Amino acid sequence: MNRIREERIRRYDEECQKAEAEGRRKPKKPKNLEPEEVDTDGLPELPEGWLWTSLYTLSYLITKGATPTSYGFNYVDKGINFIKVENIAKANIRSNSLQHITMEAHEFLKRSQLQEKDILFSIAGTIGRSAIVRKHHLPANTNQALAIIRLPYTFVSIDYIQLSLANHITILNAQNEMRGVGMNNISLGDVNNIIVPLSPLPEQHTIVKNVGNLFHFADEVEQRVTAATTHANHLTQSILARAFRGKLVPQDPRDEPASVLLERIKQERAELKAKKKTQKGISKTMLDFN
Repeated sequence: MNRIREERIRRYDEECQKAEAEGRRKPKKPKNLEPEEVDTDGLPELPEGWLWTSLYTLSYLITKGATPTSYGFNYVDKGINFIKVENIAKANIRSNSLQHITMEAHEFLKRSQLQEKDILFSIAGTIGRSAIVRKHHLPANTNQALAIIRLPYTFVSIDYIQLSLANHITILNAQNEMRGVGMNNISLGDVNNIIVPLSPLPEQHTIVKNVGNLFHFADEVEQRVTAATTHANHLTQSILARAFRGKLVPQDPRDEPASVLLERIKQERAELKAKKKTQKGISKTMLDFN
């Protein structure tokens, strides 16, 4: 936590010096310059060297984007990438489904201009989708349904924090399902208050690596299950086709031909029909005597 405090102070001093050199007013002192203590009641005990902390304490900036059309800007065929909740799937940004805005709109929407290694976290619609902005996504912008979480510290892994967010939202969803409560949106205040377990940096990297390997294994299993299901469906169709072509079992020439069997079915159906007519006639005759 001391390193977080030192980093915050260093960055604030740099911003003040830059403002003074450019003849601007010094920026306001950040409210989270001093790391805050979190209430750990009800939280599980962590390994030695770990601690519970809030996203507010870890982050240099937590904000959200804006909708271009609210400011008179329309989407265009080519231009600056504009990332929405629906563009995020399995912790990745799907570049092939992005909309775009003009450079003019991008420069106007300064607050929601994205930087490399920003974490995007959905706070409206489908809550809890997250992805990390990579260099190839830039330049890019986003709307108000996504929170922008900026973690500039070299001693905090953004991949680790993203995994922590995914774990947090999984637990929260499970708790809400038990209570029968749904989530449609959360505020930036809720994002600031998210509590995550912070481990030493080497352990963060190890956790990210191991989870990545397990996710890769899970994807392989899912692909194999999908392939096996497809194969099973084709196999079922093949078995039925072979069965109805008479290729599933050995053929016995002594078996009664299907044509003879069909004639027997027709004959039995005719006899059954005649029997029903006879029974119907008998019933009417008996009614005549009553």
